[in-house]
Amino acid sequence: MSDKRVYAVFLTDGAVEELGPPFSVFITNKDGEAYIRAVAVDPDGNYYQMTVEQEVLPGTTVEIDLQIHHEFVKGSVLGTESETHELGVV
Repeated sequence: MSDKRVYAVFLTDGAVEELGPPFSVFITNKDGEAYIRAVAVDPDGNYYQMTVEQEVLPGTTVEIDLQIHHEFVKGSVLGTESETHELGVV
């Protein structure tokens, strides 16, 4: 585990279905909760913007910006990868 800080952006009930297949690759489900793991967020503005890291080839990641309506966000948690893993969040 790394000391890199990450966000777990938790989605509301129904958000996964509403966002559909284009977002499904970025969404993780754990214990009935759906979340998106992001390296940065910007909740200001018309959309909740998240920067996510996505592996495109083994060992090769790119940063992608996602924007979703605020109504799809339940809340977010910020911590190091180690902390969030230890707490069982991500």
